[in-house]
Amino acid sequence: MSRRPRARIRWNADQALGRALAGAVRGLLLGAEHLLAESRKEVSIAEGTLDRSGVATVDEHDLVAGVTP
Repeated sequence: MSRRPRARIRWNADQALGRALAGAVRGLLLGAEHLLAESRKEVSIAEGTLDRSGVATVDEHDLVAGVTP
């Protein structure tokens, strides 16, 4: 009977969770920036003030994104 090969796996939970959080934050920011870009297409361009004042932000602690005009 032959021996089965063994495999070792090292699970680095802190690194995995950190990367998952970073990916979630990046995804939220990309979504908020997309929403901002789409909303700018509907803004009146009379003076351009409203268009320039828009900001996309992400709260990394609560994983919430926001877009403000």
